[in-house]
Amino acid sequence: MTATTNSPGAECHPMDSPTLAPGKSSFLQELGAELAFTQDLSGQYLSFYWQEALEYGLTQEKVLRLPLKDSFCPVALEAYREQIQRVLELKTPQRCIHAFGYQGQSFPFELVISPIVQAGDKATTVLVMGHLLPQESVQSAIDSLVPISLDPNQKLLTKIARKIRRTLDLDTIWRETVTSLGKALQVSRCIICSYKPEQQKVTVEAEYCQKPFQSILGRQLELEAEPQLKQALLISEPVVV
Repeated sequence: MTATTNSPGAECHPMDSPTLAPGKSSFLQELGAELAFTQDLSGQYLSFYWQEALEYGLTQEKVLRLPLKDSFCPVALEAYREQIQRVLELKTPQRCIHAFGYQGQSFPFELVISPIVQAGDKATTVLVMGHLLPQESVQSAIDSLVPISLDPNQKLLTKIARKIRRTLDLDTIWRETVTSLGKALQVSRCIICSYKPEQQKVTVEAEYCQKPFQSILGRQLELEAEPQLKQALLISEPVVV
């Protein structure tokens, strides 16, 4: 689960990276946040503090200097790493929601990810602060991150995004997306296809289909027989048929 928006904030300047020692104060505790940590570009923890850490046996040895996937790990790992990269590239804080997994449990946090800007205007680490969200508050928190728009297409995309944020299963994401688009656009058929550049065909992975049309779910479509589809893939833009 993940949601994000840009958030204004002050720049953070160089500081030491003390580690968490249970029972002792640290600069992260002094920030006053429920959750605070620093990470490098890969997401590896450089320092870490969470008020509830000891309750779950989350000691510094299980967090610091380890690959992110082997510690207190975001469920949407690649999306989280990409977000860190954007924050460092743009040098702009972002407000977001991410669920972290540890020992089979999921913890949804509302976060602010800020670049730590060093001398020479360089940024290679981030400071992340946040708080745990009650499960019943997660959706309203996500909604607060979605910008208001009068564009009906944007509203449709927002509605679809809200649905697919609730799952990490790719088949479910495809199915929800194609069904929502098909109904909203009032078309007889809407499909999502998987494609590999080295192949000359695509596979229909999800489909919205109205009667009396027959389903083509799972079928492979030859690009040579579908010139409009081939053109769309070639130019990476919509094609009007």
